[in-house]
Amino acid sequence: MKNFYRALRNATYRRLNQDGKWTAGNYFENVLPEKVYYYPELINLRANWELEVDWEINP
Repeated sequence: MKNFYRALRNATYRRLNQDGKWTAGNYFENVLPEKVYYYPELINLRANWELEVDWEINP
């Protein structure tokens, strides 16, 4: 999973600060960490394929 973001195109996920890394936040600056959502099933990714996944996130 170390190179996970490098394998994705920029348009496939939304980054809050566009730095390419998960941000842990900063207690002293009152900055919360970026949210993380885990998909409950495996997703089969293939080269040169488009994939659409319906996913309901309940905050």
